[in-house]
Amino acid sequence: MNRLYLVKRKWTKRPKSVRGQDYEDTTKELDQISEAIKAIYKDHEYGNISVANFKALIPKYMVNGNTKPPKRSDTLFKFIEGFIHDRNQSPDAKRGTNKVLLTCFIHLKTFRDSSYWTKSTLHFSDIDEDFLRHFKRYFYGLDLSSNYASKMIEVIRQFMNAATRKGLTTLAD
Repeated sequence: MNRLYLVKRKWTKRPKSVRGQDYEDTTKELDQISEAIKAIYKDHEYGNISVANFKALIPKYMVNGNTKPPKRSDTLFKFIEGFIHDRNQSPDAKRGTNKVLLTCFIHLKTFRDSSYWTKSTLHFSDIDEDFLRHFKRYFYGLDLSSNYASKMIEVIRQFMNAATRKGLTTLAD
């Protein structure tokens, strides 16, 4: 997205408008940015998103001048189910690895429904430092070791890296 530079004396008293023919496109672009910001804010439970992720989503919501959210062909849980299924189908699949993946998936679902997570859903964009802090607290609340929590976080990174390779998210680390 290009930066917009506006001359202060060109602003009109009417909100969101500037004077002059060459500024008509600027006014339209400002309106589009405003609509994209509103859509992101609404889609992410009215502001429950980090600033960095918010900034990264603005260009994705502005497709050809239209404010549209990016298509979510896969939610986090659908992706993980598919990932586990694909791993089970591979000829070199090991029972222990598949069990760890499935256990992590079950913990994620339980965590989503627990009091440790305040949102009703869990998306790729929710996996951040705040999520990891809450996820660790969830394990400590179950009296599980910190090593076990670290192993589950390692598996989540594996899921996120696979999702990044498929182009579903850009939040690998």
